Amino acid sequence: MDNEHTVKPGDVKPQLGASGYFCMELFCGSGNLTYAMKHFFPDSFGVDHKVGKQRVKVIYLDLTREDHQELIYQWAASGNCLWVHFGIPCGTASRARFKRLSKKIHGPPPLRSSRWPDGLPNVSGTNLPRLRAANRLYSFMSRLILQLDSAGITWTVENPWSSLLWETSYWRRVDEKLRPFHCELHNCMFGGQRLKKTCIASNRKSVMGLNILCSGDHEHAPWSIQDGVFDTALEAEYTPALAKALATVILESIAGEYKLTNVVQHAKKLKVSHFQAIAAGRQPTKSLVLQTVPEFSHVIILSHVPTEVSFELSDNVLKQCTSLRCDNQQFFVPCNCKLLRKTLKKGGESRLFKFVVEKTPSIQSLADIPLEQETDRQQYKPPFCSGSNGKCETIFLDLQSACTDQDCHDWVFGVRWSAEEFLQQALTVGHPFKNFSGLPEDVRRACEYVAEAGHEQVVNMRCQKLGEWMRLIRQFSSDEVELKSKMPPGRRRILESKRLEFM
Repeated sequence: MDNEHTVKPGDVKPQLGASGYFCMELFCGSGNLTYAMKHFFPDSFGVDHKVGKQRVKVIYLDLTREDHQELIYQWAASGNCLWVHFGIPCGTASRARFKRLSKKIHGPPPLRSSRWPDGLPNVSGTNLPRLRAANRLYSFMSRLILQLDSAGITWTVENPWSSLLWETSYWRRVDEKLRPFHCELHNCMFGGQRLKKTCIASNRKSVMGLNILCSGDHEHAPWSIQDGVFDTALEAEYTPALAKALATVILESIAGEYKLTNVVQHAKKLKVSHFQAIAAGRQPTKSLVLQTVPEFSHVIILSHVPTEVSFELSDNVLKQCTSLRCDNQQFFVPCNCKLLRKTLKKGGESRLFKFVVEKTPSIQSLADIPLEQETDRQQYKPPFCSGSNGKCETIFLDLQSACTDQDCHDWVFGVRWSAEEFLQQALTVGHPFKNFSGLPEDVRRACEYVAEAGHEQVVNMRCQKLGEWMRLIRQFSSDEVELKSKMPPGRRRILESKRLEFM
């Protein structure tokens, strides 16, 4: 343990610098996010019950204990706390527990399920206190989030997208009362080695700027189990890129409210390239705040397809509609789908063929349309042939068996919108002028006027304003001459040269 950066419970009062503001990362692990927080606010710190080698200040607390929880409540209510992040442990809620280590050895047993998200009724032995401790943490998290939200303090929660945490009664209490934003991101797009789907929930809409999914143009390290240790443990640590991105989008969204100059200046650098891309008619590569229509309506995942089964592709686009037949069932993949990922899995383990459709996260909640009107996206519409010259001829591929222990592939296809669906989504998002973030109110109104007014109106308005400025120049010209006459010659010469540059 690195005692230089570790604070014991007896010395738990944060030492605040000149700004007085700080952020907290609870269950900070490696501390990468805390390090990113300290880039903006040096007084930020992490909290965890087990501290290894750290490069930032970490306070050693056991948050299953009520007296240690009380310290967090006090800091959150101090008036100086801007943001609390929960890197809540997911060990008891991980779906990796459903995976067997081998045919004879199951490995860590499941402690929760979708039917029993708060804990299976038959849990016993050493797993029972572990489950109860996790539930105490979940309960503490939900209570603290409600307190933070009522005080207007930003909070974020991170867990795997498939984690059973999101189904527990503790999280449902938060979800029903606060209706938070849920952002899905893929760690491989932030420097991770594997395709790990992560969810970050928050009361800040800006977190949706991290909704960056796998582009399919890179390889992933395989998921495996080495010496009884799941690779999920290796992907638990936040990459530096993810930590920096999360800290940036959250802190720049609250910078204006607290007049935080250092954050505002850093955010301006990010926004310039973002809005320039929009002005030039190009879609930004990585959205920070402004939401755009997703490229795909939904994603089709075909898992554990034998290697001898292949799809006809041209530039990673499916040329013809394809139907896979397996156990008297047909699974349809429409033409013009884009191949996002193809992952090889080595044989030696019995794997069951799976067909999964994942909808693109709804963007209706980000618009000005009430959530009750969000009906069209709730129901999955089956894929259709999108051939330009009528329906194409479907190719049929047969799977000899639903299970395979040979080498196989996972195929992931992105299904594009129909023209009507895309227009409907574009109407939902609205014009970018309505979604600019960080612009002064006067500038926003000017943008709206230029967009809505006719060409003649804009020309007349600009001529009128130019005339007003010219009258002001004539009105203050004598004052300007008098002011410059009293200046030192060096300063007057500099001002004259600058004036000529702008003319």
